[in-house]
Parts: sequence; C-alpha cells; structure tokens
Amino acid sequence: MITLNLLQLLENNGFGTIDKDLFWEKLTLGEEGVYVASIGNPTERGSRRIQSYELYSRGSSDVAGCRKLRDIVDFLNSSYSICSLPQVVDKDDPTEILSEQIDNITIMPCSSITDNGLDSNGRIIWTATGTILY
Repeated sequence: MITLNLLQLLENNGFGTIDKDLFWEKLTLGEEGVYVASIGNPTERGSRRIQSYELYSRGSSDVAGCRKLRDIVDFLNSSYSICSLPQVVDKDDPTEILSEQIDNITIMPCSSITDNGLDSNGRIIWTATGTILY
C-alpha cells in the first residue's frame, strides 16, 4: 500500500485530491486525473524492499494530461531527500488510518513520460514509472 502513501504525498503537495483526481490502482472511465498502479519486484533476502509503480495521466486534453504528469514527475525527481511518506487516513472517518507513515524511504527518479495509447474517448493516456526503496 506504499503507493497509497505516495498519492497522499502528491495530495499534500497540491497535485490533486485522492478519489477526486488522484486515484489508487484504478482510473474510472470518463474521469480525468492521475492514478498509480503497483508493479511487483523481486526482493533479495536481507535487502531493502522495493516497490515499483506506474503513473497514468488523462486530462481534459492530451496536452493537459501530459503537463500534469510532467509536473508530478519533476516533483518526484526532485524528492530524493524525502525520507518519509505520510500516513493516509479515511476521509469519511479521520480516526481510521488506512496506511501508516512509512519512514526511511528513497524515491528514485522516474522514467521519461510515454504515450500509452488512446482511451475510449480518443484521449492519450500518458505514463511514467518509478521506484520507491523502503
């Protein structure tokens, strides 16, 4: 669930709102925004855990979707010194913690942005991949 913490970091830094235009593991048809999907990684015994992820972006226009993702990639690429991802609480019940704060993390630089093809409305889905060590 570290990718949910990553979305909380993006929300905390003004890139959108979780469940409104920042989505975890899914992007409903017709919605605009950015979603994160977890990608599995093998981990060697005794080493730090690794979580790769892919960011997908769809905007009101192809250019808007690309710009949004570019801004996020630029932010994440400059976030090497961040060593904690914030906890995530349920918006409907702030006493319920969905994911605890995760300390001692490293956000590795993201890939370049790629055109991932068209959605059913003919808009480009933009993607970039990244990795978090924790």
